[in-house]
Amino acid sequence: MSKKNKIYWMEGTTKKDIEGLLNNKGFTWLRSQRNRRILVVSHAVLLALVASGSYYKQFKEWFGGDSLIPLFVLIAVVLLTLTGFSLLRVSVRGIAEAPDELLDERQRAIRNSNYRYSYIFLGYVVIAFLIVLSIGPETRPFAVGEQGDAGLVYISLLFTMASLPSMVMAWRERDI
Repeated sequence: MSKKNKIYWMEGTTKKDIEGLLNNKGFTWLRSQRNRRILVVSHAVLLALVASGSYYKQFKEWFGGDSLIPLFVLIAVVLLTLTGFSLLRVSVRGIAEAPDELLDERQRAIRNSNYRYSYIFLGYVVIAFLIVLSIGPETRPFAVGEQGDAGLVYISLLFTMASLPSMVMAWRERDI
């Protein structure tokens, strides 16, 4: 790989990706704070829906045992969540995931400030996920058999941890 497209393993990105996002002139409709906040709220709702997918057996019973509607809904929600994450990255120009050497001082200060708030908020998110697991129907991590599968709760938590810095930045910053 050429030095022009250096891979940043810890950030999970490349130099070319971040420079492309920082210089992106498209998606201007995502740049306003109002639209970014709408995106953050809709992404949070989608993450909650992914977590509720762990109660797939209960949903399937509501629609009748042989219905495929819950499966299609679950697949659509997961795909929308991935799309939402991609749009969040574009809306904040990838600053939340960018390595220090590709950002100027102002962008680093904004990113670091938002990381601080993301870290605090992540504690509340983990508590909320634990409450969901404790009050919901009986589930076990990646269970097979009679009990529900809590795997999608954990997958949703991973999605949340990955997207939280971008969500906080999209919510807080006026101009990006």
